[in-house]
Amino acid sequence: MGFSVTRNRTPLVVGNWKANPPRADLDRLTSGLIEAVAAAAQAGVDVVVCPPFPWLATVATGLDGSGMQLGAQTLAVVDSGGVTGEVPASLLRGLCDYALLGHYERRIQCEEDNGDIRKKIAAAIDNDIRPIFCVGESAEALEHGANGGVLAEQMESVLDGLNLDSRLVIAYAPIWTTIGMIIPPNASYVNEVCAILRETLADITSPDLAQQTRIIYGGRLTDSNVNDLAAQPDIDGLLVGAGATSPERFAMMAGAVARAQAS
Repeated sequence: MGFSVTRNRTPLVVGNWKANPPRADLDRLTSGLIEAVAAAAQAGVDVVVCPPFPWLATVATGLDGSGMQLGAQTLAVVDSGGVTGEVPASLLRGLCDYALLGHYERRIQCEEDNGDIRKKIAAAIDNDIRPIFCVGESAEALEHGANGGVLAEQMESVLDGLNLDSRLVIAYAPIWTTIGMIIPPNASYVNEVCAILRETLADITSPDLAQQTRIIYGGRLTDSNVNDLAAQPDIDGLLVGAGATSPERFAMMAGAVARAQAS
């Protein structure tokens, strides 16, 4: 199955702040990001920042009226009430527009598996939160030529049978770009993988939904490769880790996506 080259999908740039910044830097970072990415947001790029849980409400207030959107770095599949130390999707409803789910750091550090991620995506959908489903293979899978099977298994076991619509975002964030390998991936290779992910999604859901779904890329984003990545027809934006808390670097990456959209 093939898809025509399209720029009908609204480009998306997501900044994953991880466990940053300290409270003393929070207001300055938020205002700096708003100013830095204003041009990209005005050019029609959806810009999302994902702070740690303690900063969500403060950042939401700071973003008000900016056009930028808020995301959580994960969510819990529990009901609100007698649960200690978890943040249910129901408590994020109305606060967060998006949630990162299945990030490889959660898979490795918290031992989340495809079954856990499937439940989290379902909970996000039930609470009107747009899931950003992260998929990616390890260096070992890549070296043994098993990357296609790993990605297909992640997609099928997590998404098959869920009540999905175009609010779903797929983020190709391979583990090997940050763990075990130094050389950034070739932009054409990333585009090829994103096209395969789109075809897999079409098989799981429908060609129409696959065509509407945004697929973004995260991993080893550099000054020298970001423009080539953003210009690829099956890459609809970027998931930024390193650089997400630098207004200058985040603006550079958002600007690359905006220029690709305009071309």
